[in-house]
Formats: sequence, C-alpha cells, structure tokens
Amino acid sequence: MSITEIGRRRLRQIFQYLEAFNQQRNPVIRQVEEQEWALRLNNLPVHPTITRTREPGESFVIKIGRAILSPAPPPPYLIRDWVRPGWDDPFKEEKIVENKTEKENKIRFEASPSRVKAYQEWAAERQMWAATERPAREAYQVFESVYALYNRIEREAGRIELVLGEGILNWRLPQLEINHPILLQRIQLTFDPKTPEFIFQLTQQPVEFYTALLRENPVVEPKLIAQVCEECEKANFDLLNPSTTSEFLRGLVTRLASA
Repeated sequence: MSITEIGRRRLRQIFQYLEAFNQQRNPVIRQVEEQEWALRLNNLPVHPTITRTREPGESFVIKIGRAILSPAPPPPYLIRDWVRPGWDDPFKEEKIVENKTEKENKIRFEASPSRVKAYQEWAAERQMWAATERPAREAYQVFESVYALYNRIEREAGRIELVLGEGILNWRLPQLEINHPILLQRIQLTFDPKTPEFIFQLTQQPVEFYTALLRENPVVEPKLIAQVCEECEKANFDLLNPSTTSEFLRGLVTRLASA
C-alpha cells in the first residue's frame, strides 16, 4: 500500500468518524412528531384571535392573540344539587342525577315540572356558551403553547431555529419511514405585549430543500438530490402560496416513485 493510499484511507476514516459523530449529535428528524415543537396550521381552531395570512406576498405567516375565556352559566338553585360535576367544562356534556334518595324516599328528577323546566332553560343557555367557548379555549391553549416556546427561545438564544414547512413527504420503506415537510424556510417569532399577540414572520432566507430526508435513502441517488436542490434554488417559491410549489412537489413525487 502506497503512502498516497494510506493517506486517502485515513482521510476517509476521518470523514466517516465526523459524519457518524454529527449524526449522533444532530440526528436527522424524519417524523414531524419527533420535532421538539410543531404547529400544524391546518389544525388550528377557528377563532378571531388566530389570523392566517390570506394574501400572497404577506410577510407574516400567522398571528396568535390571547383569547378571552368566560365561565359557564351556573345552574339555577332548583337544579344546582342535581347537576353532575363537569357542567363547567365546555368539552363535556351536562348531565343530571336522575334519582335521589332522601330519608329512604326515592325522588325522581322529572317528578318536578318546575325543575325540568329550569334544567331545559339552563341547558339551552349552557349549550350556546359551550359552542363559543370551545374554540376560545382551544385558541387559548395555542397561545399558551407559543408563549412557552417564546420564553424558551429567549432563554436558549441561538439554539432553536423556527422554520415553515411545506409539502409533507409521506414515504414508507423497509429501512426508514418519512413523514416530514420537504421544503423549509426560516421564520422568526415576535411578541407584541400591547395586544398581546405573537407573530410568526417570514425571513429573507430562501426556501431550502430538506436534503437530509433523502441522503440515507438507498433508492435515491445523490445525483437526483443535487438536481432537486438546484431546481429549488432557482425557483421563486412562496410557501404561503401553494400554487408556486404544487408543480414542483408533484414532479418530485413522480421522480421519487420511479427511483
């Protein structure tokens, strides 16, 4: 073995070691669920405090304010002792105790017409409250989740990177399974304490092709990955406008299927 061959072998070993070390420190995430934090825009509750951009070219992705919660209407005195726990939870159905026993006498709830009427009126009022309160509480939970994320970003400055993802690649192979957006663009999170409101905004960074999803895939050749990356760099993608990415994504699926 020549000195040149020995040098190449050692250099190859160093590269292999560095690659293995990097994968151990920064493993490739191929499942959205494995990300430290994720917010699916299509699953957000419909509520006035959550505003998604509607116009192409807008700089913000989504705005999330703090929803105002309201308590459930309390049951009137006539049925207060007949309503089961959980009546103040908008995600639960109100229920009553159908029978009671007092001094060895069994009392039926429906035995009192005034009690039944009081319940019907209160139940109708509560249903109207629950219909508006459910999305409000869901929106409030989203706000709290983003608030916790914002505090974490402040504490761990530079370690957390936020990206907007588009085009989820769902691909199952014997060796690996992928369920993750393949187009990514960096975004930033700002907070307006006066509103209060969180704003996810696009940055000037270009859209990137998440090549790490495919690098260890044995059926995808590096040449194909390089071609797709080059196409992505030349394209003028707007991840908030699906019409700019749909043709690219359809073509990518076709090429991967025939790989």
